[in-house]
Amino acid sequence: MPKAELSIGYTIGLANNKEYIGQVSKLNPKRAVILVENTAYIVLYSMLYL
Repeated sequence: MPKAELSIGYTIGLANNKEYIGQVSKLNPKRAVILVENTAYIVLYSMLYL
């Protein structure tokens, strides 16, 4: 998912070993910070889906 399509507060899916649904907290050049149930995950944009 391209960074240009995201904004802070956007609800997004995260595919790691499990699938999570969370909100975008911060957008960095190569990674995004996603909050899932009070846990922050720093992930590559390629791991995100709608």
